[in-house]
Amino acid sequence: MQAFLHARRRAGSSRIRFQGFNFLGQQPNPRLKDATGWRFAIGNGSDSAVIFSIWLGSELVKRLEYDGLAPLDLLLRGGEKLAEDKMLKPDDLWRTDKTIELFPRDRLHLLAAAGRAPDFFLPSEAPDEPGVPILYELSASGFSSWVGDYLQDKQSNAMFGDVVVDWSYSNGRREVSTIRLPMPIRGTKAEVVVAALGTYRDWCRRNNRLPGGWVKTVEARL
Repeated sequence: MQAFLHARRRAGSSRIRFQGFNFLGQQPNPRLKDATGWRFAIGNGSDSAVIFSIWLGSELVKRLEYDGLAPLDLLLRGGEKLAEDKMLKPDDLWRTDKTIELFPRDRLHLLAAAGRAPDFFLPSEAPDEPGVPILYELSASGFSSWVGDYLQDKQSNAMFGDVVVDWSYSNGRREVSTIRLPMPIRGTKAEVVVAALGTYRDWCRRNNRLPGGWVKTVEARL
C-alpha cells in the first residue's frame, strides 16, 4: 500500500487528496520498453494532483546497480526535483504524457536531484576543468598506465590529461581513478600525483564539495 502512504481523504469524500510528493507504484510496461518505470504524484493539498511517471533505461539501471545504488531509492529522493524541473522547462513528452525518461547520459542529473553526487565522473560526463575526478573502466589487457602516468585523447581533448592516482581490479576489468590536469604535465610520478590531488582539492572547494575519502588512501601510498 505504498501508493497511499501520503494520501489523505476528506471526511465523506471518495476523492484522494494528495499532499507533497507521493509514490504510486511501478508503472506497467505493456509495450515492453527497454526500461523500468514508476508512477508518482505531486499534490498541493487541493483535490488536483500532477500524476507522472519516470522511466529509467535498462543501461542506466545497470550502471546505478553496478555503483551500488538502488534506482527506486534515488527516485524517491530526487523525483520531486526532477518533476519540478520539468514543470519549469517542459518538453513534448512531459506536455503530452507527464513522463520523464532518463538514460545513461542523465546519470549525473539524477544523482544531483537525489543529493548523491558521485565521487567520480565517467569519461563521457566529465567537464573540461582542472581537478575533475574521472573513473575509467578498462579491460585488463588494455591497461598500460600506472600511478603518476596520464591518459589523454589528443583528438578530442588535447588541452587536458587525466592523471592516474589509483586503480583496482574487479571482474576482469581495471577501474582507473584519475584527476584531470591541464597540459603539459611534467615532473616525477610522485610529483604529478601530488599536483593532481592539490588541483582536485581546489576543484572541490570551488564546487562546495568535500574531497572523497579515497584521497587519504592515495596520499598514504606516496
